[in-house]
Amino acid sequence: MARRFVVLATLLLWSCAGGALASEPAQAFLDGLRERNYFDTALDYLSKAEKDPGVSAAFKEMILYERGETLVRGAALERDMTAREQQLDEAQKALREFIKAKPENLYAISARRQLGNVIVARAQSRVERAKKLPAAEQQALLKQAREFYDEAYKLVSGVVEELRTKLKSYPAALDEKTDAKRVEERDRYRQDFLLGQLLASKTREDVAETLPKGSKEWTQTLTVAADAYQKIYEDYRTRIAGLYARMYQGQCLQKLGKHKEASVFFNELLTQADSPEAFRVLKLRTMPLAVDS
Repeated sequence: MARRFVVLATLLLWSCAGGALASEPAQAFLDGLRERNYFDTALDYLSKAEKDPGVSAAFKEMILYERGETLVRGAALERDMTAREQQLDEAQKALREFIKAKPENLYAISARRQLGNVIVARAQSRVERAKKLPAAEQQALLKQAREFYDEAYKLVSGVVEELRTKLKSYPAALDEKTDAKRVEERDRYRQDFLLGQLLASKTREDVAETLPKGSKEWTQTLTVAADAYQKIYEDYRTRIAGLYARMYQGQCLQKLGKHKEASVFFNELLTQADSPEAFRVLKLRTMPLAVDS
């Protein structure tokens, strides 16, 4: 689901970055609030930080982006659909303002990727609402959800291709001491590139929920998603993101009724070590899928 993907994206960012942003005290405090799901408090803190002379200019420059990300993550856990839509509206506004005001900022591409999360969350809300209606009344909402998923896929795929080109401009090796700025840029773009690929694949998997189960289009959609996850796994099999792609690939196969193939992938994941913590979380998420198959 889209909301679970937002949580996953957060986990992967921290596993990739190692909490590097925490060198900024204000950033560390904000991240601590968000890790504990204190999103309202985090938003209040961002509003106060904007006028606080003790907060660095570098952090203040990112406040619109951080506000957008905080709202996206908070919306992912909001059960009231009206409140969720309102948060998504505010997140979209903040992210767009950040992109417009700072198009050259290192995080401008991240903000565009986050807009993809906003659109996916809107699609998921429509699917959830449709499930509560009689079958005859579901199609209008499912059509809206499909359109949102397609919009998100186009946006995120465009970001991924842009990042693919950017990453080719970096040499194979960079000195972290003499070229620290380019190292930071490259690593940021790598994270966005990987998360963008996962989100694009997830939109293909989730759009199947808007289609008649067992139909030709439903089968093709899940097959395409499974193939996309397979490619991510092949490229990142030694990283936690690659292992999550493997889990999602198994989930697609499971939906297609290919339980034997899915079980092979789930069993692979369950043999992973229990540490670091991200691996333990992955195994906990894989276990119920393995049981179902």
